[in-house]
Amino acid sequence: MKLQSRGLERSFSLNIPIDLKQEEKRIAKPRLGRKASFNDYSIRHSMAIANFLNEAKAQGNRLFLQFGGQGSPWLKELSKLYESDPSLKEFFDNAFKCLAEELPHLDKKYIPQGYDFESWLKNPESAPDESYLCSATVSIVGIFLTQVGNYVSLTHKGFPTSELISNAIGSTGHSQGVIPAVLIALGKEGSEFYKEFSKFLKFVLYLGYRAQEQYGIFSPTEDLLKGNEEIGDKQPSPMVAVIGYSPTELDERVKTINSELGLSGLKALYVSLYNTPDSNIISGDPDKLLLFRKKYKAEMDERKVKFVYLRTTAPFHCPLMESTENSVPKDMERIGFAYKGSDLKIPVFSIFDGRNFQNESDVALPLFREVLIKALHWNKAMSTFAKTPKLVGIDFGPSVVSQKLTQANLESSENKIYSASSPKDIKVLLA
Repeated sequence: MKLQSRGLERSFSLNIPIDLKQEEKRIAKPRLGRKASFNDYSIRHSMAIANFLNEAKAQGNRLFLQFGGQGSPWLKELSKLYESDPSLKEFFDNAFKCLAEELPHLDKKYIPQGYDFESWLKNPESAPDESYLCSATVSIVGIFLTQVGNYVSLTHKGFPTSELISNAIGSTGHSQGVIPAVLIALGKEGSEFYKEFSKFLKFVLYLGYRAQEQYGIFSPTEDLLKGNEEIGDKQPSPMVAVIGYSPTELDERVKTINSELGLSGLKALYVSLYNTPDSNIISGDPDKLLLFRKKYKAEMDERKVKFVYLRTTAPFHCPLMESTENSVPKDMERIGFAYKGSDLKIPVFSIFDGRNFQNESDVALPLFREVLIKALHWNKAMSTFAKTPKLVGIDFGPSVVSQKLTQANLESSENKIYSASSPKDIKVLLA
């Protein structure tokens, strides 16, 4: 689901701003080559365990598996998977079929250009413009497909599910990334995996769709655009990254503005994602975010605090999404999305409080609430990885944003994390 500050393009990011032109060039480079990828890697490793895994076990290391959230140019990365890895045909066929099944249930006003991922991947130049690809209804699906595609691809190249599960101490994901973390924790393979994958894809689709339905179609007013332009900001949205305040400092300022303006409930501003010690996100009405910006702009300028709107069309991780309780559970029941903690073969750590979902009688409803309604605390989700020695992390993207977020929360830990989205790291993983 591009951030623009001081000359950098921006993407709908629940993470951190990144230079997307540089990022897209990185992703656009063929990691393995259209023909070479399968022959040089898949065939060589499909019948054997990857050296990376064997070496990790020999050194007494365990694995930690994680998935990213919004904040990456997912279309180019997903296109590369589609073009260069023939072993993913079943994955993509299942995805296209699954999305087509749900279209009749959706109001086209929230998805005017549909979910024609097959056409977009075959010819990326024919894809809708960035504003549509970054919308809540579309980006949440594209990101999920990219990260699960990375996971499935790696299982064909020396990292079979059985080995990943037996050697992993746990899993989690940033924002929507916690959803594929639960999917892979089921430990399914083959047709059983695709049966569950279809349910998870539909679940993800409805999270984005219902979020947009609840918030309404986002269209900034001329007054809002002008007000932001006057103070040097662009592309206002319902979420903004504030980089340079500690979590406590940001909490205090949000509390102050809410008190001064008499804001509460659905009209209040909320610190919605606590990403790193100095990079966090506020969700709320864009008009109120503008008032927050005006109040603290002088201080921000003095302290060089960045205020960067996210390219999103709905305010995630806050009480503004509470009314989705009236729709999403019904969607979940219809598509058969129901899981217990006992279904999980490895721990999956909550992005709200770090608890292990294996101990939950129901996983499905808490999963929905943690992605749409509850605040994200990345340090809590990362606590086990940061505090447990001799762990090696594998991040399934998209991009390297979540890898960097995790690195920022590792403190003095010597644990390393490799990204399946990074050409440099994939060479290490597949060596």
